[in-house]
Amino acid sequence: MFGIGRAIKTAAGSLLRPSAFAALFRGERKKAVFYGACHAIGVAKILQQQSAFQKQYEAIILPANFSMNSEQLAHAREHILPHADLFIYQPYTGVGRQEFSTADFLKRLKPSAQSIRFAYPHCEIYQPFTYYPVEGLPAFTSSYIDYAFGRAILDGMKPSEIVAHYRHQGLLTNYADQLLPLNLRELRDRENRVLPGDLPIQVTCSDIVERDFRSKHLFLTMNHPSVALLNEVARRICELIPLPFNPVSQEVLSYPVLPIPSYVRDALGLEFAAPDVQPGNYYELMASYFMGVDPKAFDAAVAHLSNTRPWFQQLAATNLVRHI
Repeated sequence: MFGIGRAIKTAAGSLLRPSAFAALFRGERKKAVFYGACHAIGVAKILQQQSAFQKQYEAIILPANFSMNSEQLAHAREHILPHADLFIYQPYTGVGRQEFSTADFLKRLKPSAQSIRFAYPHCEIYQPFTYYPVEGLPAFTSSYIDYAFGRAILDGMKPSEIVAHYRHQGLLTNYADQLLPLNLRELRDRENRVLPGDLPIQVTCSDIVERDFRSKHLFLTMNHPSVALLNEVARRICELIPLPFNPVSQEVLSYPVLPIPSYVRDALGLEFAAPDVQPGNYYELMASYFMGVDPKAFDAAVAHLSNTRPWFQQLAATNLVRHI
């Protein structure tokens, strides 16, 4: 998504050549293996910038799990994990693809290896009406769609009008106090879940989100944390190793930043400066997408999402033209 495929493909190719791994395991430093979604790659990049970590560990960054095929996963289990001294990962069930299961990965580690688990960070607080197209809607080029934007298109607004005057002040009037609790509950459910055969998560971030979401821009998209949040995750991992930690300043995930609508900033009282967003043709593509969506299918999707995100009820009954 958003153009990271080439980077992952390159990483997979270079990391999974047997000759490359043979060279890695001839060094004197300990081996730290990272596995998970893109967050694990981001954490690894931060730890690689820590001088104390670099002195002690050689980082072996597996490609994001969703991009790995069965052959690559088998190679990691048989030829990488048995040599790991430190395994930093995000637990995964393996439902649908058993070879993804991190419970099986743990069985491959040597008894002296240390394992550290951190949760999958997902938070929709900055873009509460942005989500994947649910069942009944076609896929979108950039994966996420802004349902409030879609509602406005279906109400007859021009894309330029929406982007230029994207306020919709009434959308969160009755729901602002629910955004944080519901997002924290989702995060904590992930953090407290112990998967069969796996171990409890040690590194959490829900308390960081609760403390800092107003003062720091913590998520670039709902699934992609900023360096501000990943720094805190990496700091907690270093405390467990243990090693000293110094935060980095540059973003480590190469995903475009989604805009934060001004009505969200107003409703939540966000204090950090608005990100410099260059969405390119994001809105144009999304406008074309929604112009081809069946209004009944859109209404059904909104009703479905309202079950877990009560603020979506506004889109079922609100003509957004009145709020601009």
